[in-house]
Amino acid sequence: MSGADERLLAEVAGQARAAWRRPRLFAVAANGVDADAAEALLDDLLRPVADVGDGVQRLIDSGDFAAAKRMLALPGLGLSAEETAELTGRVHRRVAGVRAELRPLAHRLEIRARALGLSEAEQPWAALVEDSESEAKAALEEFRAQLDSLTSELRASIEAGFDGLDAERRAGAKACLEAGEYAVAQRIVTDLDTESWRGNPTAVANPPRWEYGRFSDPLVLRWFTGVEKAPPDFELHLPVDEPGRRLIAALAAVHEAVDERSALELADALDGAVEESPIKHRVTRAGQGFTVALHGFHDFGLDWLALPRSLPLHIGPDAPVPDGSTVLWLDTAGGGEAPDGVARLEPRLLFRLMERDLAGRAPTPRWRKINVLRAVCAQLSFDRVVRPLDESLDDRAAVRATLLWVFDLLGLRASPEVPDMVMYYTAEVPAALAAVLRKLSQVVRRPGRLTHDDLTELRSDVDSVEAVRAAVFAPLVDDRAAGVVCAALLLCAARLGRDRVPHGELDHEVEQLTLQFMVEYERDWGRAPEWYLDQARLDVDAAVLRLEDVGLALPGTEIGLPGQGLVTLLAGEHLTSWAVAELHRLHRDVDEVEEHARLVLLARTERQNRHVRSGYEYSLGLLEEELGRTSEPTRRQRLERRIATHHELIAQVEAIERHDVNSLLRATDVDLIDLVAVQVEVEKAAGRMAVTLVDHTDGHAVVHAVELLVRLAVVDLLHNAEQAMRGADSPRRVVRVTVRHRTDAVERFAVVDIEDSGPGFGNVPRVELDHARHRAGMPGGEGLRLVQRNLQASRGRLKVLGTRSSLGGAHVAIWLPLAD
Repeated sequence: MSGADERLLAEVAGQARAAWRRPRLFAVAANGVDADAAEALLDDLLRPVADVGDGVQRLIDSGDFAAAKRMLALPGLGLSAEETAELTGRVHRRVAGVRAELRPLAHRLEIRARALGLSEAEQPWAALVEDSESEAKAALEEFRAQLDSLTSELRASIEAGFDGLDAERRAGAKACLEAGEYAVAQRIVTDLDTESWRGNPTAVANPPRWEYGRFSDPLVLRWFTGVEKAPPDFELHLPVDEPGRRLIAALAAVHEAVDERSALELADALDGAVEESPIKHRVTRAGQGFTVALHGFHDFGLDWLALPRSLPLHIGPDAPVPDGSTVLWLDTAGGGEAPDGVARLEPRLLFRLMERDLAGRAPTPRWRKINVLRAVCAQLSFDRVVRPLDESLDDRAAVRATLLWVFDLLGLRASPEVPDMVMYYTAEVPAALAAVLRKLSQVVRRPGRLTHDDLTELRSDVDSVEAVRAAVFAPLVDDRAAGVVCAALLLCAARLGRDRVPHGELDHEVEQLTLQFMVEYERDWGRAPEWYLDQARLDVDAAVLRLEDVGLALPGTEIGLPGQGLVTLLAGEHLTSWAVAELHRLHRDVDEVEEHARLVLLARTERQNRHVRSGYEYSLGLLEEELGRTSEPTRRQRLERRIATHHELIAQVEAIERHDVNSLLRATDVDLIDLVAVQVEVEKAAGRMAVTLVDHTDGHAVVHAVELLVRLAVVDLLHNAEQAMRGADSPRRVVRVTVRHRTDAVERFAVVDIEDSGPGFGNVPRVELDHARHRAGMPGGEGLRLVQRNLQASRGRLKVLGTRSSLGGAHVAIWLPLAD
């Protein structure tokens, strides 16, 4: 087609009144004509679309996003604003989907580029994807071809430096090239400092292949000791250092006869082969063999290794009895089956580790140690090899180095891109890292090759992805609202194709999940839930703060995620289904809590309500008297506020007495210091005991709770303390209330300690205490179980400390999660 014809086509296709009827022809007019364009032209001539929406959708399906946007900008389409917005949203969602689909490949190519020393400039595919899916993919393929060419050149350059290297360096450099670790290989060739490249496991060579595998270990040991004639070339395998010779002799001894002395000599020789300093051992009888603890296989450079520092070795013909611990087994009979948690220590492995290298030198102790650990760990489950990963992995280099060693010791020969892709998909979140590594160790045959295809299979396996999600969400297990918001955040990031989400978009995503839940609820129950207009049930802002606390969200004007890869891995239909199901559980739990709280309030006795109300009324009277005597304006304002608070508290008690409690069950942000201060003031006014308040929170103790239930818990505990002290005739009645902060593994709490000077728990016979109460005209205590139920309605708990308080009596503590 000539240039004039192309211009004519563009003019006709772009300006025709019904250009939208043949959408791909419209795209051809802008993009030029090639074979695909000619096919599109024919398809549009044969199958024109019926409406504008179908035309736009055909362009979206073909990846012509720029053409779809231009079509929507045509005048006279007859679309409403809502229809235009909906179609525009389709274009943006598909662009985001394609970007998410291509991002892992782009990340892999960026990893290769970094390894080759290329700058990390933005690649053109990221901009091209806004206009055309095919052009973005072509840009990535062009980038891949460029990297292939550069890789060949770099490999040739490194191999040219092999001349003049010693055997160990040459073997390490070759292994690194095969593994794609070009930077390490180059450092081996150019860096004279040997230790600088040994931190990478690829540079620690595997032992040579054992040439006598068809011969039994006892026979080979007789060759080593000269009892039987060895093959002519066997002398090449004889150790040249004293630790190697000692170990071979000890192995021969235990195969000849297992006794305490031979077992002790073997333990000394094993530790002596991997550690230069001597180690003392103790041997214990175990069945037909002996067990001894090895100390030389702990490596301080591998602080994540879960093997015990004192690694038990069982020597004998029978397998050790499983007891849940990790044990090595040197089988002196051969052929026994190792139970779970038991790793076989094969003599032929030790033969290979004791022989000389190509230069006739003895191997280093660390080389021997690493290769024993490789053989042992490859037989064990992930959790027996790797202890929980934590924040000690504080930078990218530390994470990558740890991954390289974990893969190596688990027996997984990882392709060059795998460590970085694991870091990408997990966003280096320790829980996600551990979950992905655990799954890979379970589904990939060990020892064996680990490639990016294995990661792709893991991503497509629902059970594997769910295991990763459960690990990532584990810190939120006690906070369903935060879990739902975290799922919404991931889903929203996937929809937008970004790792930062505007607050409004997150709110919209939560609304969409709620609507889906509502549809399911109405389908199951035939009606909308009674709370469907209650927005307080899911506090998105509070949930985001919780996500920030546990490292699953980053603060800022937009909500950040640890990384786009985590979105790629977790966001999908399975996460949507989980979030909707979690909403079901969330609202069910809230229903149960509110019903429980309602029943708790309705179950309060007339005496309990009268006690609370009388305390408030007495304190109110004192405040009103003080107001009448005060003329200073600031003091009067403070008193008026406190009087108003007391009227509200009395009104709440009266509502309980009327059984009108529904309005009292709403959870709100409560200043715990103010709440406790009011109750301490009431008790001081009553004069029944001396009460002091100590604030260790710097005035910050806001909790999200049902205020009335927390207040009643404090009132009841103070009342219990007063009853116990009076019932036991305590000479002095003193109570100290302390408010402080406390942090557990995943959450911060406000804690209210209530200590008294009474007899303490269990220090006065129950019958005697009941008699004392009866003589004083007092009924029984309010009951700690009732207080516990009150606190449970706000995710709180009551702790009763078994030791005496600092005042000599009982010590109880209220724990409530902080609101932020």
